[in-house]
Amino acid sequence: MSTAPELLARLDAIDARYRGRFAGHPRISRDPEELEAIQADVEAVAKEASSVDDAALAERVEASRKLYAEELAKINEARAGGPAAVAAHRVSTMATLVMGRYGRFFAGKNRTTVDLGLLGQLEATMGKLVAEMERLQAQGANVADDLERMRGAHKVYGDEQGAIRSARADGTVAEQAQRLATLANQQFDRYRLLFAGEPRISRDPDTLVAMVGSLKEILGTMRALQTRGVANDAHLKNMQIVSDRLENWEQEIATIRDIIARAPKSERVGRLGEAANKVFAEYREHFAGKDRKTRDLTKLANLIEALWPIQRCMDAIDADDGDDANARNLSIVTDQLRVYDREYRNIQQAQEA
Repeated sequence: MSTAPELLARLDAIDARYRGRFAGHPRISRDPEELEAIQADVEAVAKEASSVDDAALAERVEASRKLYAEELAKINEARAGGPAAVAAHRVSTMATLVMGRYGRFFAGKNRTTVDLGLLGQLEATMGKLVAEMERLQAQGANVADDLERMRGAHKVYGDEQGAIRSARADGTVAEQAQRLATLANQQFDRYRLLFAGEPRISRDPDTLVAMVGSLKEILGTMRALQTRGVANDAHLKNMQIVSDRLENWEQEIATIRDIIARAPKSERVGRLGEAANKVFAEYREHFAGKDRKTRDLTKLANLIEALWPIQRCMDAIDADDGDDANARNLSIVTDQLRVYDREYRNIQQAQEA
């Protein structure tokens, strides 16, 4: 039979699980069955505690029962709008996260130095979210305000791409050539962040497709400048480097897709989970409990970027035929993206103050 300290320790573990999965998260996004499982664990402790004469333990058991029962009722109330309302909240959350990415990498930034491929990804993702929200609106979900802001963002992302291309043509041809070399280096840095040294089975080929698109546009503009007289050794060398990298990346896309296609779904799910845990560990090391005024915002932005394609891959698996382990992982990763996005803004505000 367990002792009172042992049972209290089990309640502590249950409370920690509750805080991680429920505290601070929108109730409409929570899974009632997950909280019911927590309640069942409390009842298991309560059954053993009934044989232990310890007033503090009995009081703690009743407090846990009350807390989780009240929270379950509030979650069910929040989800009373039905499946369409719950789905609409999920879509709205993803749209907010997309807007966060735009804010970090494009809002107020010099148009000549930003990543067109990434912006194209944001536009495509937002377009899919808008279409999904329109479908939910047709099912009766009250999403007019969300839909308006999402459509507005989608239009901005499309219009901004044209403005960026125009801005890249500013300056002398020599300045443009140097700018293109910098843009190419940004893509190389992004590759190192998202692909280098990582298991291919846990990578997102669509992300690399967008990067290839960016690099092709950069190379095309480099070649156009060559015809306009930019033919120095540095420019020709940069063109060759970009061309070689494009060939390697296109081969890498094919290899990643082949590995994913051949692997059992369970292995893919497991490796995506491991990749997410790696990001979580870095966040705990560099941000959790640390003074916001001293944190590196670029580091946090990179962690969000590393986690984003993992979430997208998990979401694609979930939309396909589902997998219980993947569904749990997807919920956790989406929660963490929301936490990291919010923390980015909190750090920004602390440092600006």
